[in-house]
Amino acid sequence: MVGLLPSTTYTLVLNVAGRTMLSDTVQYTTDTLPTFIKGQVLTLAQGTLGSGFTLLAPLNVHDTADAVAFDSIGRVRWYRIFRTGTS
Repeated sequence: MVGLLPSTTYTLVLNVAGRTMLSDTVQYTTDTLPTFIKGQVLTLAQGTLGSGFTLLAPLNVHDTADAVAFDSIGRVRWYRIFRTGTS
């Protein structure tokens, strides 16, 4: 999911508008980031990042490429790994 922080537990309750019933409470803990993404931080030489997400697609040297979305303070908030090699 876009926007969830890694290694973080979220508590979810579904509340349907116009209904008096709530769903059961569910907890979800996001996984840790892969090592090669964990170290990525987006820092600008000048200025500040805008609101929302900034999407970059740095290439890895192995058989994958990744797309990474950073939040307005440079933290990884989403990623996707793509297989690129034939090995």
